[in-house]
Amino acid sequence: MDYPNASIVYAIFPFGILPFTYVTSFIFTSDNAAQTFTMFFNFLILGIGTTVIYFLRLAATLQNIGDAINYVLHIFPTYTLGAALYCDSGCLFLS
Repeated sequence: MDYPNASIVYAIFPFGILPFTYVTSFIFTSDNAAQTFTMFFNFLILGIGTTVIYFLRLAATLQNIGDAINYVLHIFPTYTLGAALYCDSGCLFLS
C-alpha cells in the first residue's frame, strides 16, 4: 500500500519527538521516572488517543467534540503520527 502522508510524517517525526522528550524530561528528578512516563505517555497518545478520537469523529453526535480534541492533541508529535496513519488508511482524519 502507498502511504504518502505517513511517509512524510515518519520522516519529520524525529524533529518533533526529540525536543518534546527533552522538554518533558525536566518534569522529573529521576531518569527512570522520566523514561517510564515518556514511554507510557507516547503509547497512550499513539495507541489509544488516536483511536478514541477517530471513533468520536465517526459518530455524528460527537463529531464536534472529536474535532476540538483532535485540534488540541496535535501538539503531541505521537498523536500527529497516529492521525497521519489513520488519514492515509482511508479516512479524512486530519481535515
